[in-house]
Parts: sequence; C-alpha cells; structure tokens
Amino acid sequence: MGSEGSLELQVCSACGHVQYPDRELCANCLADEVPSRPADDRGRLLSWTLIHASIDPVFRDGVPWRVGAVALDAGPILITHLAADVNPSAPGVRVTRVNGPDGRAVWLAYPADGNPPKTLRDAAKR
Repeated sequence: MGSEGSLELQVCSACGHVQYPDRELCANCLADEVPSRPADDRGRLLSWTLIHASIDPVFRDGVPWRVGAVALDAGPILITHLAADVNPSAPGVRVTRVNGPDGRAVWLAYPADGNPPKTLRDAAKR
C-alpha cells in the first residue's frame, strides 16, 4: 500500500493490468510479476450509502457515517469511507489512507479539489 497516505497498486509486468486487492498472480493474464507501483489517486464516486449501525465495535461510536464505491482513474474500484465534505453531485474525488479509530489504515475519499484529512475523525468534522 505504500507509505502513509500514498496509493500504490499492483501493475502486471506482462500485460499492464492494474489490480486491487493485491494478488499473487495477475487477474488478467495470470503472470506472476505484479509489483506495486505508485498510482493515480483520482477517481469518481459511483455510489454511496449511509451506515446507521455497525457490528464492528471500532466503528460503532462513529455512526452514522458514509461509505462509497470509488472507480479509480487507474482502473480498480475501491470501497472507501467518505469525508463529510464529499458532495455526491460532484463525484470527482481523491483517495488516501488514514488512520481509523483503532489506528489501522482505512481508505478515505475526499473532494478532488480539497486537502486530504489526516485521520478518519478529522474527515468526519469537515
């Protein structure tokens, strides 16, 4: 996944297919050379929903919160948390990794013309 905040995706050395999540083989041609490389973090919001209840205690205190499907310009689709200032009517977003409530990294989409939040909690306040 690269360093904090950066987006790296596997790119097949044989056919150039970009994939996520990471796999041992290319999902397109089954080649076994699929190194991770920096990728474009821009994309568009395909759909979103509002989560009202969570079975995961880590996220239970943060409900309600929004998650969405983001089609990256690089190719793959990511399921991400959405910053509060993401406008579904203006679907251009960027994706970064931030620390979730338990300190583990989660994907977060934020407005394409905005600055990336440092944490999920910061994203909820915007």
